[in-house]
Amino acid sequence: MKVLHIILNVIQVIIIIYVLLVTTLMFCANEYGYTEIGNYVFNFDNNDLLLIKKDNNIKEEDTIYYYSTVNEKYTIVSNKVISINKDDKNSLYTVGDDVISSAKVIGKTHKKIKVLGGILRYLASKPGFLIFVLLPILVIFIYQVYEFVVSIRYREIK
Repeated sequence: MKVLHIILNVIQVIIIIYVLLVTTLMFCANEYGYTEIGNYVFNFDNNDLLLIKKDNNIKEEDTIYYYSTVNEKYTIVSNKVISINKDDKNSLYTVGDDVISSAKVIGKTHKKIKVLGGILRYLASKPGFLIFVLLPILVIFIYQVYEFVVSIRYREIK
């Protein structure tokens, strides 16, 4: 019985850490609506997770990632820099037919993690959050209430 109790406690800790991680990823959205932690911006590319490292050291011919507006919604796009115009406050990057302000440029280096993007996208959805975040926390809460009631009843019997 003691081994089962230890296993249940370990499972609870794992679920709580998992829930905190998923919730943190959901609530660390930047002004463009993308998850940003430290120097990295997270983007879902089909079912892959694209990690884009912030980088201001951009030169002509570099392929950069930047925020673009499509149907009044921000999206992350990559394109090759054709030319750079700098002034005292800002840099303007010509990419294709567009001119992008340095405020909307994320960086140029990235890492793609296969399949993780689809999983995180589902976890961030309403059904995913309900099933894989709120439900496990509810189960842990009910189990803790049960343990509390059992411990009180055990004291009364003694």
